[in-house]
Amino acid sequence: MPKLDELNAAKKIEISTIFGNLIAELSGDPAYPGINICVERADEEGNKYNKQLALVEATPNIPTEGEHSLRLLVWNGDEEDFTDSFTFLETRSDEDSDEYATSQR
Repeated sequence: MPKLDELNAAKKIEISTIFGNLIAELSGDPAYPGINICVERADEEGNKYNKQLALVEATPNIPTEGEHSLRLLVWNGDEEDFTDSFTFLETRSDEDSDEYATSQR
């Protein structure tokens, strides 16, 4: 398994598919570390653009904040904001180690 330093050096993985290049890269917000997933497409004129598919992130990554979660955000269709979310793990300030999965639409 690659070390975090090696992943930070790479920051991006591209996989060629029939739908375009599938791209996974580290998200840019250190308070919400995660992996952003998109597909690189081309419009009718051949101009390339990225279509957001998903983001897996830890929220927030700040020890003084009360609640933390590991969640998946999904973009469906041409929506600018995510359309679905799934929380894998969650901790709350009023509970020491409450871990459970919840789904939100």
